[in-house]
Amino acid sequence: MLVSQLKMRNARIAFLLAAVVGPLQAEWVSRGPFGGSAQNLAIDPQHHLTLLAGTRTARLFRSVDGAATWQPLPFPRLYHVSIYSLAIDPRRDGVYWVGVAAEVRGAHDPSAGLYESDDTGKTWKQLSGMRGRSVYALAVWPGDDRVMAAGTDEGVWRTTDAGANWERVSPASNDGMQTIVSLAFDPKDPGVIYAGTPHLPWKTSDGGRNWRSIHDGMIDDSDVFTIRVDASQPDRIFASACSGIYCSRNAGGEWTKLHGIPGTDRRTHAIVQDPRHPETLYAGTTVGIWKTTDGGATWIKKSTHDINGLVVDPLDGRTLYLASEAGGIYKSTDGGETYRAVNHGFVNRNITGFAARAGGPTTMLATTAYDGEFGGLFRSEDQGGSWALVADHQRLLDQNIVSFTVSPVDGQRIWAASFDGLLRSNDGGVQWEKPNCFVVREEEKKTLPRRPRAGARRVPAPQPLPFPLEGMRVFALRYDSGGGTLYAGTSGGLFVSTDGGVYWKMIRSVATGQAVLDVYVAGRGSRALALRTTAGLWFSSDGGATWTTLTLPRKPEAIYDLALDEGDARTMIAATSAGLLLSVDEGKSWTVCEKGLPVKGWFNAVAFGLGEKHRLYAAEGDRIYESADGGATWKKRDTTGLDQIWIRSILPGADGASGGLVVVSRASGVYTERTTVSAASTRAAGAGESN
Repeated sequence: MLVSQLKMRNARIAFLLAAVVGPLQAEWVSRGPFGGSAQNLAIDPQHHLTLLAGTRTARLFRSVDGAATWQPLPFPRLYHVSIYSLAIDPRRDGVYWVGVAAEVRGAHDPSAGLYESDDTGKTWKQLSGMRGRSVYALAVWPGDDRVMAAGTDEGVWRTTDAGANWERVSPASNDGMQTIVSLAFDPKDPGVIYAGTPHLPWKTSDGGRNWRSIHDGMIDDSDVFTIRVDASQPDRIFASACSGIYCSRNAGGEWTKLHGIPGTDRRTHAIVQDPRHPETLYAGTTVGIWKTTDGGATWIKKSTHDINGLVVDPLDGRTLYLASEAGGIYKSTDGGETYRAVNHGFVNRNITGFAARAGGPTTMLATTAYDGEFGGLFRSEDQGGSWALVADHQRLLDQNIVSFTVSPVDGQRIWAASFDGLLRSNDGGVQWEKPNCFVVREEEKKTLPRRPRAGARRVPAPQPLPFPLEGMRVFALRYDSGGGTLYAGTSGGLFVSTDGGVYWKMIRSVATGQAVLDVYVAGRGSRALALRTTAGLWFSSDGGATWTTLTLPRKPEAIYDLALDEGDARTMIAATSAGLLLSVDEGKSWTVCEKGLPVKGWFNAVAFGLGEKHRLYAAEGDRIYESADGGATWKKRDTTGLDQIWIRSILPGADGASGGLVVVSRASGVYTERTTVSAASTRAAGAGESN
């Protein structure tokens, strides 16, 4: 009897463990650093707290709480294109349109065109009639949402059936109407369309059968960024151009330049009107927000933000939302008197570096580039829950950081690389300096200063030379696992310093004439390291004294990442455009990992598990795969929340307390993994316990 009871008890315990441990659900949480460049905004005419925000990197965000929080939408992951126009259907709930254009004006890209969603952005389709055409402007006639016009690199296109069919309504023979960058309907007549070009504005009064240039009073060669038709007085039109802001009171027949706003060396990217006070308008410029309360007779500057997009609440003209060039999204609720950043969940930054002590403290560091005063070195002390900008562009001596490395000894010494040289911080990244570095040539080795002996003659040090050498770029910086050796991968090869970065020597026996794009170290006291160069991979098992070329199968077009096993330096894995490749003999031979992985996968990041023998991770786009048997078989992990994210690197255990994965994207910031037990598992566990 006792034996049978024990068996039943053990069976219940096994059931509970299987129920609780088995079906785990992972949720990926965006950690920032929030902010970055916002390109444009749209606000829902029916639901004034719902907004869309687009970026130059073709990412799309949505807020349903007045920009208090943002969530990325699963917009198709597109490359070499930007979101130029957004529109929300004024009548049908949840219908969105996104206009996409090639990064280079005039270039053909099949992913350019117009995208539509009818389920609040959950799914998208590219409208066939606009496929491959760069859409710079989009207008929906307020009287009938089936009538729309699109400004493209092939003129003006019009639809009367909500995008099912499109017709070019501007003449192909008109050289002045090839590229259309702004559009507006007359709110009372869908046949009246105003079109702005990189030269001057045009108008049609018959749906596009005939067009005429409307530029009387405008300075010639005015790039017309925005056209705004006054809903209360359709004959009054405002237009912003590179030569200033203009107003017409006779439907474009004649223009008057408005004074009191930035001069012709500035750009006005948006003009919006208070829906309840037509004489109040806001102009979003490259030097800030300007406001008029008398129809443009006088203007007052209200901010200094560099504005790309601007929308006003349809129910409250005192509430504004700003899409800024580097500071993300801002909100004002007092008519532009004050502003606050509203970027929680919105991130569009060029993440150039990330560091965290795996399995240790929760401190994280991240660097961004080309964010101006809003970017630089960020630090988080709570696993990415919040970030502080500890060194802005000015503190980084006006340098954009492309790589950095933290001393594993104390975490206070940080070396950073920019395209113009090296920087060093001795206090965890707050203060920075350009250190005096010496490049040691072969013929100067004998003149290097050694440890002084009593009474010895002082040997002069080599003459200081700029590091990197003139014409070189530094792409990667890495400390070895002990912190005694510093490696720099440059456009001229590999440089090594063993004295904390004062003296450097070039390793001439490896990658001669090749740019070293990245350096990988094994860690845990191992002397193994590898290089990714413009011509392939190199490996050293003795700290760089000797090197071998790694010959990969399938000859991939690109190699994106490499990882060395901390516990066994003979084992390495490579993420390539030709699949996932594994070697267990220092790169002498390779196996293509295929079981459980997509055929011909294009992998972009790899990592070994933290202290877990045989556990590996690999990323293909926004998908993460895991192997628990040394790469023999793989299974896909739950990546809910990582939709359309291009993963740059995977860091197991880098979030400290929870021990989950951390991934870093190229433009979308840092994400941490939160694992929970599914509701079904919890119910099953409870049911088993009650028996």
